[in-house]
Amino acid sequence: MVCLKEENNINLYRCKNSEVHWIKKFYYDQSISNTFAGERIDRLITSVATFIIKKDNEDIGFILIVPEKDFYNVDMGIITKYQNKGYGSKALGQLKEIIKRWKINNVILEVKVDNISANKSIISNKLKLYKTFNNKNYYVLNNPELERAY
Repeated sequence: MVCLKEENNINLYRCKNSEVHWIKKFYYDQSISNTFAGERIDRLITSVATFIIKKDNEDIGFILIVPEKDFYNVDMGIITKYQNKGYGSKALGQLKEIIKRWKINNVILEVKVDNISANKSIISNKLKLYKTFNNKNYYVLNNPELERAY
């Protein structure tokens, strides 16, 4: 794994698909059903970039950048005991910088409307709400056209 960004003991490490066994375990541990976990693991296989979020060398979460038809979707997860502590917000800020540096456009982050903590974190990172649909908020990470429109 290669450390791409470090901030306040929160590090983003780019990893290879062979190094993602931890993310598969996360999906099954955090999921309501094995069917849902299996669908999420399919996203892992198709991701163009996979990051492990570490705090003081401990794996606490992950970020996937997954290609869709006309955009990239960010899938992010934080272990329950590390949620609501600002770690996801710091990792998201680091991801924004990486996406701009790599010149990836049309990046959307999908968050459930009732996930108040995650929505606050996203707003604190100055992401613009693109739309709300099907009980989910969609935020723009890097799309100059959408950012100008909203």
